[in-house]
Amino acid sequence: MGHRPLILLNCSHRRRYGRDVQFWDGAYSDAVFEAGGEPLVTACIADPDHIKRLVAMADGFVLVGSDDIPPRWFGQKRHRRTRVMTSRRAAFDRLLAQTLLASSLPVLAVCGGLQLINVVAGGTLIQHLQSCDIHHGTSRQPKHHPLNIKPATHLHRILKKTSCEVNSFHHQAVETVGQGLRVCAVSEDGVVEGLETPDGRIVCVQWHPEREEGKGVTKSALFGWLITTAQKLRRNRPNKKSV
Repeated sequence: MGHRPLILLNCSHRRRYGRDVQFWDGAYSDAVFEAGGEPLVTACIADPDHIKRLVAMADGFVLVGSDDIPPRWFGQKRHRRTRVMTSRRAAFDRLLAQTLLASSLPVLAVCGGLQLINVVAGGTLIQHLQSCDIHHGTSRQPKHHPLNIKPATHLHRILKKTSCEVNSFHHQAVETVGQGLRVCAVSEDGVVEGLETPDGRIVCVQWHPEREEGKGVTKSALFGWLITTAQKLRRNRPNKKSV
């Protein structure tokens, strides 16, 4: 296979006992490694130059799930069920998404990562779904539901399916689609389950492929796409240091 492409992942953040705790779900990094990538989790530091250096060194990026995005970003008041991410993570993720949208890196955005890309691109969110019983599972009791994948989209080419069953762990969803994005998957009750850029560089899914057992229905295809695309980018940058 040659050198593994370097795939960066953003992390979660909490304040615990007066300390900043940064962490991640190992399912993401495991999925990257199993697909042939070299995963590296980034520190949550909202400095523009730092983020530019991260993007410059990476071959691809995974935007992981998160708590809810601050609703003021898309001009709404906070819903009583909205659980906003910490200000430190919000500042970092916003700068990171802006930088990734302007870059040439392949990006796989998962769950809250999809919502982040959509909002930074100018879209809005439904802060709490009326059909939450369908979409909001837990790690111990995941929900599953079918979705439809639009033909002639990049997601369709990646998954080679027009429908599949996916897990679901979200209570928010896309309301209006951000500029430069298009819908590529929808659940049977009309919730947007996938977004992508027309060039296929950024693919966003509302479900959690990294949590699928084994190779999974969509896990191997999506992370495999990311690694293959990152390898092509790496070959076009011959002076880049190997991991």
